[in-house]
Amino acid sequence: MFVFEEPASCLFSLLAFISLCYGVGSWLRQGKSNPKAWSRYPYRLVFAISAVISAGSFLSSFFFHKHETWYNERSDYFFANAFVVFHLVATIVRVFSIHSKWLQGLILASGTGVWVRFMWWMLNVRFSYSWAVKLAGSLAVPVVLLWIIWGILP
Repeated sequence: MFVFEEPASCLFSLLAFISLCYGVGSWLRQGKSNPKAWSRYPYRLVFAISAVISAGSFLSSFFFHKHETWYNERSDYFFANAFVVFHLVATIVRVFSIHSKWLQGLILASGTGVWVRFMWWMLNVRFSYSWAVKLAGSLAVPVVLLWIIWGILP
């Protein structure tokens, strides 16, 4: 029960989850203190979905690195890629200041389609660790570049 196969990875995942919980709690307290501004904030749905996917990713990573099983391995890869795909969606919405709920939904649906296709392929065609890492890495690059550009431009 208290045996950890990869203790450093477990610790990192747990600390990331705790940090996320602190950030979400702070975000919710701000919403409670100013409900009018909260209701008008255009990115609240994107941030809420992001928090849920992040929590799933950090927890599945913790359990996978605690004890590797068939279920834990797949859960870790699926949540990790959902994390990267959705953060690309959230980055596009935020960097390009997309306030339209309809357009946000369209971008979210596109990202969800990519992720569902990935899951289907991994479960039905071939489970490939290298393909999962390639997908995550190739989608992480535009996320980082978009935030760098957003941070540099006035």
